[in-house]
Amino acid sequence: MPDTLGAMFAKSAMKNLNNPALGFISDHNRIITRSYYGILCEVESIAYSLLENGISKGDRVAIISKNSPNWAKIDLANQIIGAVTVSLYPNAHPEEIEAILKDSESKILFYDSSLSEKIKNMNFNSLEKKVNIQEMYSFLTIGKKQKEEVTTSDISTLCYTSGTTGEPKGVMLTHANIMHNLEGLKETNPFTSEDVHLSFLPLSHIFERTVGHYYPLYCGANIVYSRGLEALKDDLLIVKPTVFIGVPKVFEKVYAKIMETAQNASGVKKKLFDKSISFGKEYASLVGEGKRVSPITYLEHKFFDKLVYSKIKQAFGGKLRIAITGSAPISREVIEFYDAVGIKLLEGYGLTETSPVISANTLKDRRVGSVGKMLPKVEVKISSIDGHVGEGEIIVKGPNITQGYWNKPQKTSEVLKDGWFHTGDLGRVDNDGFLYITGRIKDEFKLTNGKYVGAANLEKTINKIPQVLQSVVLPSANKEYVVALIVPNNSDNPELEKILKSEISNQCTGFASYERIRNFALIKEPFTEQNGLATPTQKVKRNEVAKKYASVIEKL
Repeated sequence: MPDTLGAMFAKSAMKNLNNPALGFISDHNRIITRSYYGILCEVESIAYSLLENGISKGDRVAIISKNSPNWAKIDLANQIIGAVTVSLYPNAHPEEIEAILKDSESKILFYDSSLSEKIKNMNFNSLEKKVNIQEMYSFLTIGKKQKEEVTTSDISTLCYTSGTTGEPKGVMLTHANIMHNLEGLKETNPFTSEDVHLSFLPLSHIFERTVGHYYPLYCGANIVYSRGLEALKDDLLIVKPTVFIGVPKVFEKVYAKIMETAQNASGVKKKLFDKSISFGKEYASLVGEGKRVSPITYLEHKFFDKLVYSKIKQAFGGKLRIAITGSAPISREVIEFYDAVGIKLLEGYGLTETSPVISANTLKDRRVGSVGKMLPKVEVKISSIDGHVGEGEIIVKGPNITQGYWNKPQKTSEVLKDGWFHTGDLGRVDNDGFLYITGRIKDEFKLTNGKYVGAANLEKTINKIPQVLQSVVLPSANKEYVVALIVPNNSDNPELEKILKSEISNQCTGFASYERIRNFALIKEPFTEQNGLATPTQKVKRNEVAKKYASVIEKL
């Protein structure tokens, strides 16, 4: 009989008793960790305390906090007793937090002390208790109540979507849904008990929860929690992770900084850098294809590694074995750059509704530009759409598919049809079974000439330009041509607009004439979660950007 998530963790803890499980970075830059046995004891204590506080199987328990060992322990306690974790983003608007708490009818809210003001007036019938996550000791009690039997078909979590296009929906994921992902990942990209993962993406998001929380624990690995975006650079150097999970923006930002530094270097240093990256790409291709590397080529690689590659790898701590990215598209150019310096960046694909992984590239079976092959037992079909040749909507079937949206049967019926989940993403599958994402249906727009333009592919192309931090591609106000709003990496260069015009023209040569960017405007303020223009996983909210900068678009 398959394990529930609670049983999975208990088994892993007993197998890895004295291994480090969860850790954090102290104010003195020291890593403080607790063993698997220690964490198991604390999780069981929280589980019994939940039971004593009236929480039963199926009750919803909400968490709103930054990533921390306590976040993980509360969630694991929920899994043991069959309670349902409702994950909330710390930066969410108070109205959104209240709406989710009401919709889920959460009984207990665990909150970070820094959010006390935000949640202090949230009092309604279903919410029986609010617990400061930094004062867990006041919640703990000796428990005598027995938990009910938890099964794999029980709901594990309500994971509310980040909502780039509409109101958040509570995605119901069962223990079986998530366990399927863990078993599939173990077959394709195994972690070991020697691995160290720096947890940076929000645990509120299912990508980090499955791949960066449950999966390392399933494998007996060590998780250390980052102090956040501002401290990420230092945290990587302190923790020296062997595995790291990040959205494309993290890897793109490091890449852009390295390229900018290289371009501004002296003649000799710039030539050395360019030569090393060119050689590194060829070397990675040879190794990837399993071809023999000559002794001279091997020595040349060692030379470049000492002078160039090792310094770049040090930005991630120097011990990185696997880097995983997903949640948004990443350019081929960025992946090939990391390949060249010896960092294997593996791109995967999925959605909250698929727990989340549908497909993933692996160290042994990888095709740059694709999002890999499907996990075991996951079926994908490409559903034809009028006006699209060689691509269609990706629809998915398998044990990882959600049961639907909490309290929203109509919304559920719109995406779940005859057991197939309709993703809303456009893609194709090649003859070898690799899946390629070619766009998103909702990101397309129609011009007055009747032609459709896929914004995602254009944005991915523009974002490759080193001077670009973010971009949003939109129709012009009269919908006759394509325009872009661009957030530059550095706006101090007086030649920036001229450089960007040239770079955009060069990069977009592969697109049809009607798809190419005719005009663009520079935006000083980045699109962030804080200003409401991006989700917690850095996906830009296209509609919100279009509303805010309507007057700018009008002038383009």
